[in-house]
Amino acid sequence: MTTTQKQLHLAYAADEKYARYVEVAIRAAYCKASRPADLIIHFLDCGLSDETWEGVQSRVKAAVPAATLIRHVIAMARFQGFKTWWGSQAIYARLFLPTLLPDVEWCLYADADTLFLEDPLMLCDCFDPSLLLQGYPDPSCACEPRVQEWFRKVGCVAVHGQYLCSGFLIFNLKKWREEGIEAKSLKLLDENPGAAYPDQDALNAACSDRLGVLPEGWGTFTSRMFAVDRPKCVHYFARESPWRAEFSWRTGYRDNLLIWLNCARVLVGIQRREIVKVPAWKWCLGRLYARLVTMAVLTLSKVPKLGNRLRYFHGRFCDRKHRYLLSPKFWEQPSGN
Repeated sequence: MTTTQKQLHLAYAADEKYARYVEVAIRAAYCKASRPADLIIHFLDCGLSDETWEGVQSRVKAAVPAATLIRHVIAMARFQGFKTWWGSQAIYARLFLPTLLPDVEWCLYADADTLFLEDPLMLCDCFDPSLLLQGYPDPSCACEPRVQEWFRKVGCVAVHGQYLCSGFLIFNLKKWREEGIEAKSLKLLDENPGAAYPDQDALNAACSDRLGVLPEGWGTFTSRMFAVDRPKCVHYFARESPWRAEFSWRTGYRDNLLIWLNCARVLVGIQRREIVKVPAWKWCLGRLYARLVTMAVLTLSKVPKLGNRLRYFHGRFCDRKHRYLLSPKFWEQPSGN
């Protein structure tokens, strides 16, 4: 069963370190939104200065007059001593969404390293009232012994294919409030330290009996994005994040990296050198190398005996069907605002 609503409430969390990346994510969401006035952004402030907040808000509003940005200051002292993720404790902010948005029934939470490629408002048709959380599965984390051990400790099971990545989630906030899921998830963290992926493990355990997987293309990891017929929102998970990009002999400077860099430059004015801090000639050689590797992989994947072996890598390389995503013009298309 699904429901349709007019507005989409979209939440991001960031401290000072990640604010600019969230700005890129917000601008991409508005760029692709069919009705920008119906996209409400909730910025979970995990340690921003007023100057940083005003800068982000003013730039977004100047570019998208119909945009709505609401700031929610998080009491980060609550998580003193808790594990960080890539040096940040902003991961815990999403646990407070039911309290922060008392009049909102549904909310999409997205990490700073996600990027909308299609209309985010289409997700409103995916809301399932019978579920507590919906998202994109993270099978590799679910299989880790340390994750399985923590779940056994709390009396749950991390099910392969249903254990969700916490970086792109639809929250049924109405049900969360009715059933006290916020308090339950926080209690799991307080009483069971040592979770490998604290927020993600707590969310999956607290909602273990009512988790749902979103349709293909929503929240897809960038390592798999070109294996999807039409990616709608991609997640530059962990080391795939653009600001952690490094040259790889397997891929060069990846095609999915170029997509984010084009978005950042066209919509926000962030130049490539600010993110990938290498000279232009190294960048160009890395991109040329990436194209050569792509051609080789796509060609060899058509060979029957090699196709299955290359299936894992195929999703990293942009084929002809997805070439439209690599053009800067992809971010110059009118969004309806």
